[in-house]
Amino acid sequence: MLSSPPDYAVIIPARYESSRLPGKPLVSLFGVPMVVRTYRQCIRACPPERVYVATDDQRIEAVCREHGINVLMTSSDCLTGTDRVAECAAQINAEVFINVQGDEPVFNPDDLTVFIEQLAVYSGEILNGFCAIDCEAMYRSSSTPKVVMRPDGRCCTCRAPRYPAIRHMRLSALGGKCAFMRFLDVLCRILLLRRRKLRWRKWKT
Repeated sequence: MLSSPPDYAVIIPARYESSRLPGKPLVSLFGVPMVVRTYRQCIRACPPERVYVATDDQRIEAVCREHGINVLMTSSDCLTGTDRVAECAAQINAEVFINVQGDEPVFNPDDLTVFIEQLAVYSGEILNGFCAIDCEAMYRSSSTPKVVMRPDGRCCTCRAPRYPAIRHMRLSALGGKCAFMRFLDVLCRILLLRRRKLRWRKWKT
């Protein structure tokens, strides 16, 4: 029997000034803003009071409040969603922070449920979700984040492009699912942050 998970908060970083698609969190999907749809998927896995949108934009804040969503204002200096989550850690009294990307409005809530259930099992660990790469196109895609695992199952490194040392090899020659994994569409960005135990540094892009 699994013990109760530690006190946690789900954070949805939402940035308006996207370089590829400005205003992306507020893009209407069948009449509902994208960030709202992502929130609704989250609350299928956990209580609404545990879910927060983190943003630096008043337009996103207004939409969240209109839909009854908890919203935290963060600095415009944040370079990544993880930076935004780190700022939330100073505003919320929680032990663990789960980062769910705001542009994943159709992710499977069951994946988030699994993470929440595993918090007590992997106490103090940083967790990422992933699944197997099982097709050549996905392996060669520069937009699919890749994960290389150690023999004991821990993550060695994560990056989007395929690895230069094996760029001329076919997926079948690498052992397919055993050799490379890809992040789940939403859980690729889920990061469990232990308060007061991690130092954050903003990296230049």
